[in-house]
Amino acid sequence: PRLMPPGVARGLVLSGDVFDANRARAWGLVNEVVPAGRLDERALQAATDLAARDTAALTAAARAIRRGLDLPLTDAIALDAAAALTG
Repeated sequence: PRLMPPGVARGLVLSGDVFDANRARAWGLVNEVVPAGRLDERALQAATDLAARDTAALTAAARAIRRGLDLPLTDAIALDAAAALTG
């Protein structure tokens, strides 16, 4: 959310304009765009990859992200660094 320019965010909220997947990716709203015919395959692969990761590490990372969103950027970076050091 911090990476999207405020003007773009305001425009999205106020305009109600429809936009395509490539524009969503350019704005940082999605991480990846795949052809519609490969969507199920790619979603399954992403889920499989995620399921293979360490649950505790994922939980800690998700918690740090959630807490960091409400902090000033420098404090959020410090929180991330502390989380990385403590595992």
